[in-house]
Amino acid sequence: MPHVYIGFAEIKIDEAISSNSLNKVNVSLFDYGIEIVENQKSILVQKIKDTITEMVNMEEKLLTSNSAYISDTLKLRYN
Repeated sequence: MPHVYIGFAEIKIDEAISSNSLNKVNVSLFDYGIEIVENQKSILVQKIKDTITEMVNMEEKLLTSNSAYISDTLKLRYN
């Protein structure tokens, strides 16, 4: 299945996939605690969660506010 690696825990599949094939992939990934997210809001929420987890696990102290770090990391405007 042709795909492009976007970033941490994110890939983009370059071709249409049948619902049967998608279901098989979902079942296989579920065994590893991974789920396919197709809704844009859900994707954004997951990216924010991943960024916060990254912040919590950082060795060094942030030089900016949490909101500024999230905004900069995700390349989104906070307001």
